[in-house]
Order: sequence, then structure tokens, then C-alpha cells
Amino acid sequence: MGNPKPPQSRSDSCVIQSEIRNPQSAIRVTLLDVGENEVAEISALPGDAAVTKRINALGLFLGRKIRFIRAAPFFGPLLVQDEATGARIMIARAMAREIEVRDDRSTKI
Repeated sequence: MGNPKPPQSRSDSCVIQSEIRNPQSAIRVTLLDVGENEVAEISALPGDAAVTKRINALGLFLGRKIRFIRAAPFFGPLLVQDEATGARIMIARAMAREIEVRDDRSTKI
């Protein structure tokens, strides 16, 4: 077995080192990636304070488990359900794109 090929540039090296330390950092899963009736845990909210405040006002916080119920047709909003309270919330797709989640594929109806 020979040595692996070294990175081509400094930026390649940084990406490789980042993926070695935290393999999940290279893959960003958002609420848009969750399938119908799947449960996901909110793992990150956007850096924009105004958007985060709006998401929190809807009752969605870091660590909260939510179930993706369905998406409205024609690129409409998403219907999600808070697993703790049972509250159903409509979220715009632009906002859902900013909410990062950890998928829990074992919890399916």
C-alpha cells in the first residue's frame, strides 16, 4: 500500500482535515430533506437573528423533535408537527431550508 495522494491546495487540505475531525460537517441536512412522516431533531438554526427569532416564535427550538407531515403543492409551505406538544406548524420553504436537522429514520408511522 502506497501513501495516499497529498491534497492539491491548502483549501483542499482544510476541507479534508475538517471532514476527518467531524465527518457530519460535510453533509448538511435541512428540513427540506426529511421525508413524509419522518421525525427529525433540530440541530442548527440560521445565523440570522431575525430568522432564528421567527422560528423560535413558532415554537421550534434546538433539540426539538418534529415530524414532517406534508408539503403543500406547487412549492408551497411545509406542514410539520412538534412531537412534544402535538402542535402543527406551517413553515415557508425558504425558512425550512435554513433549519438543519438530524434525521431519525427509525421513527416512522
